[in-house]
Amino acid sequence: MKNNYLVLLFTLLCSVSIAQNATIAGYVTDVGNKEKLSGVVINVDGVNKVVTGLEGDYKVVVSGGEHTIKFTMLGYEVVERKVNIKGKDLINLNIKLSGKQEQLSMVVISASQYEKDLKRENVSIEVLGKDQLKNNNSTDLSDAVNRAPGVQVQDGQISIRGGSSYSYGVGSRTAVLVDNLSISSADLGMNQWSFAPLENAEQVEITKGSSSVVYGSSALNGVVNVRTAWPKADPETEITAFTGFYQNPKRAYMAWWGTGNQPGMSGLSFSHKQKYGNLDVVGGANFYMQNSYLDLGGSIRGRLDFKTQITSKKKPGLQYGIDVNWQRENNGFFFLSVDLDSNAYVASSSSDNRYMQTAIDPHLTYTNDRGSKHILRTRYLNVYRYGNGDDPNANSNGLTGDYQYQKRFKEKAVLTAGLPLNFGFSTSNLYPGLRLTYSGALYAQGEYAINKKLSITAGLRYEINSVDTIVQLGIPVFRSGLNWQVGKATFFRASYGQSYRMPTVGERFVDADFSILKIVPNPRLDVERGWSAEFGVKQGFRIGNFKALADAAFFWQEYSKFVEYRFGYYFYKTSGGADTSSFGLKPFNVAGARIAGWELSIMGEGEIGPVKIRTLAGYTYTFPGDLDSLSDIKGAGRYIRDMFKYATKRADSAYAYQNMLQFRTRHLIRGDVELSYKKLSVGYTLYYGSWAEKIPEIFTLASFLFGYDFDRYEREHINGDWIMDGRLAYELSNKIKLSFIAKNLTNRIYATRPGIMEPPRNFTLQLRIKL
Repeated sequence: MKNNYLVLLFTLLCSVSIAQNATIAGYVTDVGNKEKLSGVVINVDGVNKVVTGLEGDYKVVVSGGEHTIKFTMLGYEVVERKVNIKGKDLINLNIKLSGKQEQLSMVVISASQYEKDLKRENVSIEVLGKDQLKNNNSTDLSDAVNRAPGVQVQDGQISIRGGSSYSYGVGSRTAVLVDNLSISSADLGMNQWSFAPLENAEQVEITKGSSSVVYGSSALNGVVNVRTAWPKADPETEITAFTGFYQNPKRAYMAWWGTGNQPGMSGLSFSHKQKYGNLDVVGGANFYMQNSYLDLGGSIRGRLDFKTQITSKKKPGLQYGIDVNWQRENNGFFFLSVDLDSNAYVASSSSDNRYMQTAIDPHLTYTNDRGSKHILRTRYLNVYRYGNGDDPNANSNGLTGDYQYQKRFKEKAVLTAGLPLNFGFSTSNLYPGLRLTYSGALYAQGEYAINKKLSITAGLRYEINSVDTIVQLGIPVFRSGLNWQVGKATFFRASYGQSYRMPTVGERFVDADFSILKIVPNPRLDVERGWSAEFGVKQGFRIGNFKALADAAFFWQEYSKFVEYRFGYYFYKTSGGADTSSFGLKPFNVAGARIAGWELSIMGEGEIGPVKIRTLAGYTYTFPGDLDSLSDIKGAGRYIRDMFKYATKRADSAYAYQNMLQFRTRHLIRGDVELSYKKLSVGYTLYYGSWAEKIPEIFTLASFLFGYDFDRYEREHINGDWIMDGRLAYELSNKIKLSFIAKNLTNRIYATRPGIMEPPRNFTLQLRIKL
């Protein structure tokens, strides 16, 4: 009898166990082509459990009761299902995912380090999609980001909302990344714009404001992150070829090339993405040749790149691979024109620069069934400049190891922590000896959803930096923010972030002549520090099937020990230790800087009737205050008063030179719209930049010493420059598209940085083929 009771008890326990647990299994496929999708993350009640296998299959064990299951994959809409377990031991659940298409559901990664709906971010982010990059025939990354609201690129150096200016080729306050890893040289901090593989780009994300908590020293002003694509179910191959030419400037006598030798450009790019079982492969190639409108300023480059990712068959959730990018590039270095009239496109002096860039990136990602994700990104970046005989080769080497841990706590919280390490060793003709740099940091950032409408974020970073023998111990920075959905499609955000920037080897040690300019080193440069704050609101709306996000933001940036170049006569030591003196430009830590303003923008995509529309446009106003000892606007009250006072008028030269930062464009407009009807599409791009009221004294001196008629140029451009581009495209078939692109339609003669002119009117014919 006793044994019978034990058998009965065992049977009851087994029955309860079976009733309380069940297995959910099935397949995940692409809704369009019906292909099975591998790598889809299955999240149960806020915890990532498993990923689909090579055949799109999955299996997950859950307890009894009601559960929420989400199916997510980069580039696809999230699918959510609710299931109620009532004793079944096996539930079959097949899912179909559709690609993301709606602008209001745009997903970004750069700010929060995980996929997140753009409108729920607590900082301003602009997104450039792959179609925008290709339709405008962007030849490098700087050309692409210069189309985004609030962004200006001056001769290869980027400024976001006026937070930086042209700094003579060294240093950057904006981190420029490809797949979250830097493409800036270890010594000069030069962004390698042409090295970004745009042929494989999925989108470009531009984060505005201090981002040092996650991205470190170079993210004082913001982040540009190129996210490259992975293959989907079907193989994808695309070939793009283009050719074009520059017209003569409006003043025909400025065309140094004469007749029969019109300058122009041509290029060819290739991209292929494919899955081979558990192996994902992406390959690309790019060739570009420019017979430049700038005398001795032409360029030619070739690039090869590939990336791989293996999904482990033995260890669910493990993915690993290696990416490689290699480029050879020759370009003429054009620093300053002979004058601003008949010889405006002729260099006062130039050099032929030959570069080789190499990046090797092993990477690993592991996601377990407890909601934890481990990411290891590494990169070796080499920027090699071949010497020209008299000067030695320059060799910049950077090693990066970035470990990141992420933990999701159901639907309430996400914790992201990281340990980034960087080491650089470089030699150059521009500075003496071998220069070493290193940095190591710890950071943590958490996001907590108070409810479905309100979330808060906070993060902290502690970093040690060294440039050569100068060590900076203990740089702690903090950031916080919130996002609050106050209406059906209305989202309010606020953020605050601290930042810092370690001056580069170039800023501290470069001792070189550029044309008529001498760059004087300053080994005693100190670390820049700052903070930025923003309040913004994002409003979604729709007209028919056209969906858009309108955005308004007010921002405030404050910096101490801000690095600016100043012209003067300086005594200093040469690379050999000898005392010398010279007129030149020398970097200094100014007492402080304050840049505040506002920004209005709109992005949208969809259809109104039979016409498809895509648009991105914005207006940015900044007031760049120089808070040195002579400034009248150090007090916040006077600063705010003057910020509004000069919003609708120019500042006179006396006020500007006493109170404003140099090279700043206070009014900036960017706009792009494309309309498509059946196989025909037409696009229009608008740029406007106001006159920078404070130009360094070196250009006034050049006018006096070399007949550089800068005063005349200022009178002609005092109201700023309006630049317009246009494009027309026709789909010859569903795989072939022919485009005609015209840039600088009015043939405006202008410069964004004094001394180097922007292109005259030019025309390009582009052919895109998908196989």
